[in-house]
Amino acid sequence: MKSVVKTKEQLLDENKLLRAKITELEKNREISQIIAENTSDNIAITSFDLKAKYLYVSPSVKHVLGYDPEELIGKSFFDFIHPNDKKALLPLLKKYLGLIINKVLHIEDPQIKETISFRFRNKSGNWRIMESTINFIGKNLLAVTRDITERKKAEEESRKFTKIIETTKQSVIITDIEGQVLYVNPSYYAYSGFKPKEVIGQHMFGFTTDFGAGKLQNEIIPALFKDGNWQGEMEVIKKNKKIFPISLICSLLSDENNNPECFVALFTDISNKKKADAELQKYRNRLEELVDERTKKIEDQKDELERFNKLFVGREFRIKELKDELSRYQNKFGVLD
Repeated sequence: MKSVVKTKEQLLDENKLLRAKITELEKNREISQIIAENTSDNIAITSFDLKAKYLYVSPSVKHVLGYDPEELIGKSFFDFIHPNDKKALLPLLKKYLGLIINKVLHIEDPQIKETISFRFRNKSGNWRIMESTINFIGKNLLAVTRDITERKKAEEESRKFTKIIETTKQSVIITDIEGQVLYVNPSYYAYSGFKPKEVIGQHMFGFTTDFGAGKLQNEIIPALFKDGNWQGEMEVIKKNKKIFPISLICSLLSDENNNPECFVALFTDISNKKKADAELQKYRNRLEELVDERTKKIEDQKDELERFNKLFVGREFRIKELKDELSRYQNKFGVLD
């Protein structure tokens, strides 16, 4: 029978190996502690049951949600989430429990990594939108959670903004600083007749007249870099080669470091307005002609009346003089009527 007695050298080697493993574990534990204490994400371990009690919570929870870790230990995760979200998460937990049963029965080994979002009540009583990545850790669940409230608000604002742009009747064009088209909204396609692939990536100079391109280069773009905004009229070309006047509003957008990032242009077809203005001007001109004609006629009538009045007044004056003279004659010579 082979001897199992180990030599001194073997024992020393095994001792060195054991100490090396202990040192490695201590380093790993130290690294894990540093990560847990300094990461902006919250790290938590909960029991794997329908109560999901907190077994461990990293110190970062104080910064994220306002709680000290000790305030959460032993309490159920579900005590802090929104009732509507609780209803949505319970089926997921039951699904996990089913996987564990399968593991116990040796049916399959659960390999789960889920990312879920929910509303969590912070210490101030406000609901914060959280996002957790959940994994198994032994018989428990490990959740790495971050606050995505501001991100969700930004996404919601972005969705609202996008909806406004997508549904507005105004045409919207976004280009980079070099003038390459990055985005145009559906109203532009409907207005211009161009397909998306015919516009995106092209230079904006290709969709205006030579006069318009010159105005862009010499007036509009310099004004945007100077003042950040420009408003006026321009000309654009549709796919059918027709030239149409537009009312244009442009803005220069910059990044958080105030570096120019892109141009945003909103324009409205004013061809009908131009036609209406031309028709209105034509009617105004005709009205002025009619007024001039009527004024001249009135002046002529006035002159005629004045001439007639002078004749009439003069005749009346002469008749009066004649009567006075006749009266003197009668008095002088005694002539009776």
